[in-house]
Amino acid sequence: MEGYYGAPNESMSRIQSLLAAPAGRCAPWLQDFISAGAQTVVIRFGGPDQTGQLERCARDVLPLVHDA
Repeated sequence: MEGYYGAPNESMSRIQSLLAAPAGRCAPWLQDFISAGAQTVVIRFGGPDQTGQLERCARDVLPLVHDA
């Protein structure tokens, strides 16, 4: 994450929500925002393999959010 944003995680976590975790932890974290009324959620991937991370998110995380 620090390489992506060019700033320490500690600094970035003060201005936006950050989570790097397995799908089973990401889904409820995202669901909390939706349950709180968020209508738009922007997901950014911090690693260099953006396509791979997007595919994993669509396959492993989003179905869990949808089911929650």
